[in-house]
Amino acid sequence: MSITLSGHQLKSLLEFANPDGDNDLDQLETELTISFLEDGHSGKGYYVWMTEYPEEGCMFLDDLDQKSLNKYDWSNVPSEVNWIATDSLGYGLGWVNKPHHHSSGQSRWNDEDCFFRFGLPPQVNPFKGDWKESLEQRPEELSQ
Repeated sequence: MSITLSGHQLKSLLEFANPDGDNDLDQLETELTISFLEDGHSGKGYYVWMTEYPEEGCMFLDDLDQKSLNKYDWSNVPSEVNWIATDSLGYGLGWVNKPHHHSSGQSRWNDEDCFFRFGLPPQVNPFKGDWKESLEQRPEELSQ
């Protein structure tokens, strides 16, 4: 099982484990447990609690379900980009129109008339799988 977390969720987890920040660095040794609950206080979803002190309560990780389903983090993608795919070298590429596999058999996307608008270097591209399976349309809730 894997869980994808946004930077905001990671920041919330760090603040949950280390509420005193730099004033108490020993708190960074705190272990957290993340689990999916059907009947948590904020409804069905993922919750986190201190592993050694579950009686202290838990925190709801909102929006985790949808974000973990997406191949890319769309939060910083320009609004005109409707499709993202990763090429065989690991670069994430964003287009207005849907690209397709190159008909000549080359290991790349055919983006003629797709209007390239966005690029992610491999170091920051979250998609690490087979490039042929990387195409994703902008999630509907983020569409204009």
